[in-house]
Amino acid sequence: MKSQIIRPIALGIFRKGDAILVFEDYDKSKDQSFYRPPGGGIEFGERGHVALVREIQEEFNVKIMEPHYLGMLESIFWYQGEKGHEIALLYEARFQDSRWYSMPTVNGHEDNGKPFTCIWKELSSFTSIPPLYPEGLLAILK
Repeated sequence: MKSQIIRPIALGIFRKGDAILVFEDYDKSKDQSFYRPPGGGIEFGERGHVALVREIQEEFNVKIMEPHYLGMLESIFWYQGEKGHEIALLYEARFQDSRWYSMPTVNGHEDNGKPFTCIWKELSSFTSIPPLYPEGLLAILK
């Protein structure tokens, strides 16, 4: 069993028209795909916007500008059969290099080296299946 801790994370909302940048993941235990914006864990002593800049740099090797705080969402959830609890700080930001907005997909990698791909997905295309996480994010963005 995982340790029972609350994980603080910073998530980046990157917009291109009515689309946002998200990655698709799959939960085997629920047999369900879902979408989530990129970002990652906030380290002890690190502010949320600094964590977002660091995470995006680490995952995509790109610089971002002007992270603007949008709000916070708390999630208690099940993923891969394990219970999780996250406090997500949400920041709208922009890529420093405008070419990133013309790419149909953006390839990144996790800390463990595992690759992942983000796509631009129209807000109007999100439905309950597959959902956009964290829960409540779609309402904040609309």
